[in-house]
Formats: sequence, structure tokens, C-alpha cells
Amino acid sequence: MKNKWKNSWKSPEYNAWMHMLHRCYNPKDKAYKSYGKLGIFVCDDWRNSFDKFFEDVGPRPSADYSLDRIDSFDGYKPENCRWATRITQANNKRSTRRVEVNGEAMSAREISEKFGLDYQRVRSRICQGFSPEKIIQAAPIRRTHWEHGTIYAYIAKKCRCDPCKLAKHQNRKATSN
Repeated sequence: MKNKWKNSWKSPEYNAWMHMLHRCYNPKDKAYKSYGKLGIFVCDDWRNSFDKFFEDVGPRPSADYSLDRIDSFDGYKPENCRWATRITQANNKRSTRRVEVNGEAMSAREISEKFGLDYQRVRSRICQGFSPEKIIQAAPIRRTHWEHGTIYAYIAKKCRCDPCKLAKHQNRKATSN
């Protein structure tokens, strides 16, 4: 059968397909350690056929879009892939911490945009372990006193008691996940 894709290697869709395969199956690719080595795979239909890949994902909407996995812990397959912008992809990274606000899991960026809050403040509140209600408060939280066993006590007040050290350890563990 003749290839129906004239100069397909020049298309952004073909390049996305090739890069997807390299990330997952080429140990020499610099992204392999974050994809193939972690078990991220490409479904057999897509692995063996660019035509099937293109049929399932369609043309890229514009140059602002690239291939994205909806569930970043799952592989490349029709029900898990889409064309997405950089912002959408940044909110969908494995390393992005999510907080459940009003029944919806959201990143710091999504919370700041939805509630009109300063991104850095929201991010800081998430890192300090604030409750969802306190994270979305518009006014800055002013500490009139500090408590042992908080990341604030460890960092700002330089307290090195056991509860504060434990808070630092738990915060580091939470941010590394």
C-alpha cells in the first residue's frame, strides 16, 4: 500500500508521533528516563502505525499545542491523549501538587486563576499545608503568633524542636511527590 502521507515526516503530527516513540523506547533519548524507564508505553496500534495515531488524535489545532497524556501515570493510547497547550500540560505534570477545593482537585495555578488570587501566595499556602478554605482566602494570612510543629516555625522562626523538624521533613516529602 502506498503511503497516503506525502512528506509526513515534515508534519507536526508525525514529529509528535516520532518523539513519543523515542521517549518511550529509545534508551539513548534524554527523556527516556522519565517515560520508557518508568513504564510509559505506546499502545500497539499507534506504535506500529502513524496512520492509526493520526486517525485517533487528529490534526494539531495550532502551533501552541502539543501531545499530552490526560493521566500522566498512564501510557499513550487513544483514550488518554489529546492536543494541549503548555499551561494545560504544566497543570497535568506528575510533579504538580493538587488540592481538593470544593470537590475539585486543582493545582496552584488553577486555584489562582479561578479565585483571582496571587499565584505565589496560593503556592506558598499549599506548601505550608494550609486547609483548602484558608488557601482560597483573599486576604493574606497574618500570623500574630506561631506554633511549634509547622513549616513556618522551622523556616521563619528557625525553631529546631522535634515537632518543627518533623514538619520540615513532611513538607519536603510532600513536595517531592
